[in-house]
Amino acid sequence: MEVIEFALKERDKTNPYLVPAIVYGKDMDNISLAFDRKDFRQLIKEHGRNVYLQCKLPDGKTIPSIIQEIQKDVVTFEPYHVDFLAVNSDQDVTITVPIRLVNHENCKGIKNGGKLQFVLFKTKIAGKPEQLPKEIILDIDDLDIGEVLFTRDIPLEDGIKLVSPSNLKIVGIFSRQATAEEEEEAAAEATEGVKTSEEETSTEENLNRIFLF
Repeated sequence: MEVIEFALKERDKTNPYLVPAIVYGKDMDNISLAFDRKDFRQLIKEHGRNVYLQCKLPDGKTIPSIIQEIQKDVVTFEPYHVDFLAVNSDQDVTITVPIRLVNHENCKGIKNGGKLQFVLFKTKIAGKPEQLPKEIILDIDDLDIGEVLFTRDIPLEDGIKLVSPSNLKIVGIFSRQATAEEEEEAAAEATEGVKTSEEETSTEENLNRIFLF
């Protein structure tokens, strides 16, 4: 993950542009602070939520942290509270990362007339903060009809471990001549995998859904 400095401020209920936040971690007292809404929006836009932050406190001290939870308004989707988890660079942390597919245009199974079913959009991994990737990239170039990639097939660098169950389906190629029963069975299995994954994640992260191409 990238290392980014992020400024935290004292809370001020009279300032509508400040969002409440808390910094917490092992062997430390919780610290209630706030941050500028515009700064946080820019942080997420440029770097995503999987960043290794050096949270700068009002007294000048810095605390290495990751974004643990973002609570958002259900209508505006603007954050109204954020939890920052203080971490040690020498200790493993667990994060949820998105999964992105590449090489759709060269996918063997699609070229052979198959239908792509992408069912798992994120997974949990663990490792040292600076080693963790922002996303998981899966190359589906060689994926053929009848083949499926599971979470156990995710290529992870040394020091990075899979936390989610290893048997969750991520993506598969199905024949367009498959019967309705076969497609319904595949969709049901995919939905079950999504349900299992969702049980591991916080409410605002539950974005899994089934896409058929």
